[in-house]
Amino acid sequence: MDETIADRIAQRLEALGLSERDASLQAGASADFIRNIRRNKSKAPRGNTIDRLARVLEVTTEWLTTGQEEVAGTEMIAMPSDVSFAGMRGRREHYARRDLPIRGTAAGSIIRTDIEGFVLHSEVIGYTERPPSLDKIVEAYAILVTGDSMWPLHPPGATRIVNPLRPTAPGNSVIVLTRHWEDDPGQAYIKILKRRTQQSVVLTQLNPFADIEIPRQFVIGIHYVLDYEDLLR
Repeated sequence: MDETIADRIAQRLEALGLSERDASLQAGASADFIRNIRRNKSKAPRGNTIDRLARVLEVTTEWLTTGQEEVAGTEMIAMPSDVSFAGMRGRREHYARRDLPIRGTAAGSIIRTDIEGFVLHSEVIGYTERPPSLDKIVEAYAILVTGDSMWPLHPPGATRIVNPLRPTAPGNSVIVLTRHWEDDPGQAYIKILKRRTQQSVVLTQLNPFADIEIPRQFVIGIHYVLDYEDLLR
């Protein structure tokens, strides 16, 4: 019997120790996304969704959809089902550690209707690889970007890694944690830090472009979002 996309998804879930729900959420889809594919209850996934799922499963889109891997332009070869792209990157043990918790979930903003925020729950919705620079930073975490307010810098479905202990400066991508009343569960925003004053923290959003000013009494934390060069260290 020919192998199906559902078969390949099952192979990668087992190899990575991921559940259907966790992988679906990390791909920016509904919690039932993979389960519906494997039960033939879903239509063919859209291209951007399958691309994100391939990244979560650490394979290429070509292998996930066809079972083959494109090389040398047109030649195709079979991809072993248990391959781990994480382990192949320089054979560095650090990248094989998939223990960095993903904590962000979507929510509406309490600042303005055109400003997207999320709740940073203590509940873990999945795990991603821990870069070497965060090997000893137990406070580090990741978020799953929802919405397109920071596109193209932080597109929807992307995973972003956060070091809450690293100092931040204007121009950095940051997670700003806010709390507006005593029983408020808190809300977070992924934006660009523009400036800080004694009275407020000013952030920049890209889509729609806007500057957001949050009074300092509502800001309980500003966390550094790693950029591409940070991930290579």
